[in-house]
Amino acid sequence: MIFIKADELRVGKFQSLINDISEDDNTILSKIEGRVIGMIKGYTRGRFDIDYMLTKTDENRDELLLGLITDYMIYHLWKRTNANEIPSNIRETYDENTVYLEKVAKGTISPDWTPLDRNVQQSTMIIGSSTSKFNNIDY
Repeated sequence: MIFIKADELRVGKFQSLINDISEDDNTILSKIEGRVIGMIKGYTRGRFDIDYMLTKTDENRDELLLGLITDYMIYHLWKRTNANEIPSNIRETYDENTVYLEKVAKGTISPDWTPLDRNVQQSTMIIGSSTSKFNNIDY
């Protein structure tokens, strides 16, 4: 697997599910992880260097990216077993993450991720109006 360690998915009630699906073969987990990473790259394309962020290891990994990938992987693992019986909390987390990534794609949310062009710092745009006497000119 690229970014997630298999043991990070094998926690609590997910342990038996993941063991059943993967049969101790991480190939399936790697394919799901690749699909999830591709999806996240699609939402962040042109803004963030996800490939660079994926090179980080252990405590240097971005927690938000780690959480998104893990949550999406758990959703897709459940979907492989029975798409009609995905627990509501897993489906809700999937939906919330998707809304978040859609906002990232639109630029309404800007996570503290490595920008694609590392020479450009992220900044906050301030929108306002001028108090000039020429604001309301009648023509």
